[in-house]
Amino acid sequence: MYQNKGYKMKDFVSVNLVTYSKEHLSIILKHNIERKNFDKPIPYLAKQGEELDKNVNLTFSNFEELENKRQNYLKSKNKNDYMQKHLVEFVVSLSFDKVKEYLENNKDIDKGFIEYAKDLKTKYGLETLNLDIHKDEFFEENGEKKFNYNVHILAYNYNFNKNLAFASNLRKSDYRNLQTLAQNSFQKVDLDFKRGVSKFATKKEHLSREDYIKQQKQKQLKSLFVDIDTQKKELKNIYTEINKQKNEMKKQRDLYKKVDLEYKEFNEQYLQLQALEKSKRQEYKALENSIKDKKIEVENVEKYEKSLKSDIANIVKEHTKKETPIIGKPFYKVEDRNKMFEKLVTKIKEPLNSQLNEITHLKRENQSLKNENSKMLQKDLQNQKLIQNLELKQIKDKQKIEKQTKKINKLQNQTLILISFFKSLGLKINDFKKYFKSQKQQQKSYEIER
Repeated sequence: MYQNKGYKMKDFVSVNLVTYSKEHLSIILKHNIERKNFDKPIPYLAKQGEELDKNVNLTFSNFEELENKRQNYLKSKNKNDYMQKHLVEFVVSLSFDKVKEYLENNKDIDKGFIEYAKDLKTKYGLETLNLDIHKDEFFEENGEKKFNYNVHILAYNYNFNKNLAFASNLRKSDYRNLQTLAQNSFQKVDLDFKRGVSKFATKKEHLSREDYIKQQKQKQLKSLFVDIDTQKKELKNIYTEINKQKNEMKKQRDLYKKVDLEYKEFNEQYLQLQALEKSKRQEYKALENSIKDKKIEVENVEKYEKSLKSDIANIVKEHTKKETPIIGKPFYKVEDRNKMFEKLVTKIKEPLNSQLNEITHLKRENQSLKNENSKMLQKDLQNQKLIQNLELKQIKDKQKIEKQTKKINKLQNQTLILISFFKSLGLKINDFKKYFKSQKQQQKSYEIER
């Protein structure tokens, strides 16, 4: 039996059943007892001495005896034999986490398998041919070796209580009941394993969870857009009201002439309202553009998520191969796990790399801005020094002006005193000018003679 690597529960018991014709009996026994697939080794078995424990092989009934019993019944009822699948095999698997716990506490797990075989006979009239408990199958998970502790219960495919073929008369509910029966059988012998969840139920649960998350996201987005839309309406109402006030103010203004004081006052208020209306209209437009951008952003995210899921599915499909064994159910095998993981990681990291590139670009821009800012600061410092020098020059010039002003004031005072003196002597300014002029001429004549 191939191990299922997708287990998530830690304490489960899971049942699968397969039917075979009587020609496969020897092949099945070789697989279960001799541990061979058509005389070839089974690839997922532990090496000798590395098993979890020794396998257990139990025989209960003889196939030929049961076959003769059924044939005799058909003859007695004069019925034809339409049976093609004479064997039914129940493969019961256990969660290794729980198995490990019980083994550490020296609990006998095998009695749970035996109890299940007994219950199959009690409820469905099935006769067990062989019961083979396998403790040599393993798989690796996160670097840890885990064993697939399981049993193959090979039974005669006939319900002797009802004298009917067993497997061909099963309903959907019976498959669920077989899982529940396994749980109850183990719990009867004090082994707390719980029935496995149907793959259909698991898928449904998964989809429901995804739908719920998606629904919550949609609710949040809807709420966000409603809030923004409310803001839009409020802004529109505001600038509409301002527009009314503005038009009313214009009417009041136009009642006066442009030269009137009232006209100027109304016009000033009109211009203020006009500017305010323009501002609110711009806010409204910006908000509207923001909504469009957000909607586009949401659509892009949804498209990306859909694309990512599709790409991941294709990568998994590309690196897995369906195997169909002679015995047991088909399974998918990963051909190159490392290569697949590498591609998956690369695909998942794409948005991260995009963000990193954006961050790198922003860092460069930031550095460029820092450099530009540094230059501006230097220029600013230079300007400050220039301003300081100008201020100092202004102070000095002011001081010079003040000194000159004091001198001028002093001269003016002296002139006033002199004029006052001339007046007290009965002299006129013109007489002083004539006298001063004649003195200058005499001075020149004297210099020439010399």
